This record gives sequence, structure tokens and C-alpha cells, in this order.
Amino acid sequence: MRLLMLLLGVLFSTASFSQTEKITDLLYKQFLREQKMYGKDAVDMPVLLQPFQIKNDTLSAAFIIRSESAPEEILYSYRKVSIHDIEAFIKDMNVLFTANEGSVQEVNIIKDRDGAVLETRKNTSHLFFTELGRDAKDESLRRKMLQAFERAGYNIISEYWFN
Repeated sequence: MRLLMLLLGVLFSTASFSQTEKITDLLYKQFLREQKMYGKDAVDMPVLLQPFQIKNDTLSAAFIIRSESAPEEILYSYRKVSIHDIEAFIKDMNVLFTANEGSVQEVNIIKDRDGAVLETRKNTSHLFFTELGRDAKDESLRRKMLQAFERAGYNIISEYWFN
């Protein structure tokens, strides 16, 4: 009986682990797909500094983001949220996860072109931005993401998805 319980526990944790990998894989593949949608000289195209990952039940990613309005500045954005705090996967202009209030941690470091730090900001909120949103045909991402979360043992919703 003990062996059976141990075996079931191992199987469940392996299945759950593979589904969290599926979550990050879906995000990464969509990010790559959307990179191709930017123009050759696009200044506002985000760069993935640290790929989407889930470690110790925490979803995290890091981006480099440039702005046309401040081309001499480079934003390094580090984001993380406990996967247990995620409540929804939605799209307005951006694809994002909503989570419990204050559970998303973000560190933004603004540097000049020479790499000197101009400003560092730490924020908490309930919004985990994925830097996705250019693909008007991304409804399958929504469906697959909800399915991956459910299979990993997390129930999240997706109230709206605007393209």
C-alpha cells in the first residue's frame, strides 16, 4: 500500500511538473512567434533576457524594453509571481496574468546606453505582463494555457480576450 501511494505521488508530481513546463513553453513559443511580427528596425520590440520559467512554484521572466520616446534609455524588467497566486489569463491590449493583489513583484532598472544605472524601481501589483499582444490570432494560446494550468492542478479563469 505504501509503495502504491509513493508511486501515485511520484506520477502526480511528474505530471504536474511537465504541465508547468508546458506553461512556460507556451509563453516562450508565443514570444518567438510575436518577435517575427515586429518590423526590422522596431525600437519597441522586447528582448527576453531571462526566459519564462517556473521554479519553486514561481513564474518569472526578464525583459529588455526600449522606448521610441526615450531611445537613449534601456529598461530591464524582472517579474515574478507565485503560480498559486495567479487567478486569470486575459488579453486587453496585452496578454497578462492577473493574480492576488500585491503578489506580482517587478524590479525595473533603467540604464543609459553606456550601462550606467539611472533609476531602479521596485513595484508590487496584481498584473504580470508577458510582453505578448501583437498576435491577433492567439485564441489557441488562451485555450492551451487554461488547459495547462488545469492539468498542473491550478484553476484559473479567462474572462475576456480582446484582439
